[in-house]
Amino acid sequence: MMTKVNYNKNTQEDIQMALTYAMYMMLTSYFEHAECKTPLYEKKLYLRYMGQKVKDQYQLEDYCLQYLQNTLLARYPKKFWNRKVVVGITPNADGKGDTILIADPHMELKMTVEYQPRVKAEDKAETKTAAKKKGSKNGKQAKKDTIRIGYTIWRGNAPKRKHKGKAA
Repeated sequence: MMTKVNYNKNTQEDIQMALTYAMYMMLTSYFEHAECKTPLYEKKLYLRYMGQKVKDQYQLEDYCLQYLQNTLLARYPKKFWNRKVVVGITPNADGKGDTILIADPHMELKMTVEYQPRVKAEDKAETKTAAKKKGSKNGKQAKKDTIRIGYTIWRGNAPKRKHKGKAA
């Protein structure tokens, strides 16, 4: 059975998967060596990424690069990145976003990536009070799409430890 990739109209899922692939690609490039343990899902993400227009691919990469430089690269020294790591990419159980898990025997980095498109008013006659109840500021609809990225790093013997908590 052949699957047709629609290059002109990207769904929320397409953009989410393309964003996850861009973050995975940018993040793993900083490590000495990264081996993906989920090659089928990686390939699926790659195809969705390649389905984006080139301009959109650059935008995703720029956003990911800016995030990485302002958060992880600024906090952790160069020797932190000189590792051979194993990477796993999985969709989140709630259906919103993906998780990138990077590990070696002494460290585990868990990053969640979630894309949310702006909410469009279903009814043009929607009042400001109804929009405020939906969580928008000043009763107006969100003008931009939202990207949420959170990460958690554990140091020590990562595979042996049991972790509690959520990604920020």
